[in-house]
Order: sequence, then C-alpha cells, then structure tokens
Amino acid sequence: MRNLNLIFSILSAFLLTACAHPIVISPEPSSLPVATEKISKNIGFVISPADRDRQITSPGGGGDSVSYVPYRDLEFGLYSTLSSIFSNAVPMTTTADPKKISEQGLKFIFVPTIQTTSSSESILTWPPTFFSIMIDYTVLDSAGTQVLSGRVLGEGRAEFSEFKSDFGLSAKRAGTDVFNKLKTKLLTSTELKN
Repeated sequence: MRNLNLIFSILSAFLLTACAHPIVISPEPSSLPVATEKISKNIGFVISPADRDRQITSPGGGGDSVSYVPYRDLEFGLYSTLSSIFSNAVPMTTTADPKKISEQGLKFIFVPTIQTTSSSESILTWPPTFFSIMIDYTVLDSAGTQVLSGRVLGEGRAEFSEFKSDFGLSAKRAGTDVFNKLKTKLLTSTELKN
C-alpha cells in the first residue's frame, strides 16, 4: 500500500508539472500536392509578421501540451501549393501593397486564417495522436474586392509506434491533407479562372 501511495504521488506530481513540448507541424515537401493543370495568373498570399510569430499551445497526451507556430510552419506548404496551381505565388505581409501588386502582376491575393486543434488518447505519452488544421480563406482581386471565400479542414492521425521519432507526425499529416483539399477547392473555383 505504501508503494502504491508513492507511485500515485509521483504520478500526480508529474501531471501537475506537465509542460508544453515544442513540435514542428510543417508537412514533408514530398507530400505536398502537385497540380496537373495551372491557372495562368499570379497570386499573392498574405501572412502578417504578427501571424508568422504567433505561437499556439494545444493539448497533447499525458496531461501535457504541445506548442508550435502554425503560420510559419505552414508557410512553405501554402507557397508550394499556390505555386503549383498558379503561374506564380508571391509572399506578402499585407493586402495594402499596391506597388508589389503592380510590380508582380498579381491578379489575386489569398488571405488565410489558420486554426488548429490537437488531442491524444494516451495518458503516458505527450505527442498528439490527432491533429486538425482548418484554413478559412478569402481571395481578393488586385483592387481589394472579394472574389471568393472558403474553408478547408485537414486531419491527421498517428500512433505511438509511428511518432516515436517524429513527434509532430499527426500534425504533418493534417498539413498534407489540408493542402491537398485546398488545391482541389481552388482548381474547381470558376471565379479564379475567369
């Protein structure tokens, strides 16, 4: 009984001191979508400095949390996906940049809002076994008028035997899923082809 109390005390102390573990949620470049057709127009995409540096903390397993910077981690995936769909994709920090819009010949400006969730069924390991990434987006024309809006949700799962060497694996799979769905949505949007 004394040993049981000791084990319970240690476990309680461990759970009370649970912390946020840093992970990277960038999907593997080789998993990003490649479009077989292109929209012959240039597009800018906006990630503000504040968004790029924003750190998020969400639940992991074992009472712990994970922390990450979603806009920074997903920026390359967004660039790669948009570059695959459009003639050119140009990073921007604001929609109010008429000089860049003119110089780069941007027909559209893509403005994303990223939300994430994570969870784990494990009480012993901290990496999340489930991760979701939702991108709400607005597409503006070069004059700033909205031409399209939409939402894509990507989900990823990973088991302990898979993520012991890659703690952000479920998040990376969610990133692959969300960018594939974004590719499909944009390529089937008639508003972007007119």
